[in-house]
Amino acid sequence: AVHALAPGEGGTLANAVAARYPECADASPEPREGGAVQRLDLETSGCVVFARDREAWEEIHEALRARRVEKVYLALVVGRVAAGGVLSVPLAQRGGRVVPAPDDVAAERLAAKGATPRPAETHYEVERASERFTLLRVRIVTGVMHQIRVHLAHLGHPVAGDTAYGGEAARVPGLGRHFLHA
Repeated sequence: AVHALAPGEGGTLANAVAARYPECADASPEPREGGAVQRLDLETSGCVVFARDREAWEEIHEALRARRVEKVYLALVVGRVAAGGVLSVPLAQRGGRVVPAPDDVAAERLAAKGATPRPAETHYEVERASERFTLLRVRIVTGVMHQIRVHLAHLGHPVAGDTAYGGEAARVPGLGRHFLHA
């Protein structure tokens, strides 16, 4: 985990960073974040940015919020994707899961259950394709929880190894996590 979800939780990336750079612990407004400016899903590998002081945290956080920072990922997905595209399906958090709201009926149904769909935009390009899998370069404009995983599953090409959103079709023998790298 990037940072603790509960007070006193250890074993996080933020704990490790603060052990090496103690000033990071005071950089973010929320102490448990330990200076982390953004997060990744637990099984997603890649780059996580930390600030070493409050001024840097605010500047980087504002750059992310203003979309002056490009977030690029590599995702191995199930099936052959013929061409790149853009997914602009709103997403709503419902419990620990995220569900797409592709039309007004779905959005109304989710709203009736207390879930508010948020705009989400995902761009993807084919890097390499085979019959069983496609490697995509993915860029997200927004930052909704599980956005890439949900959008690609909604497209019909779940992230390899992501059984939470892709079900058994996404299971890959020998792969112990979803294949997503920031």
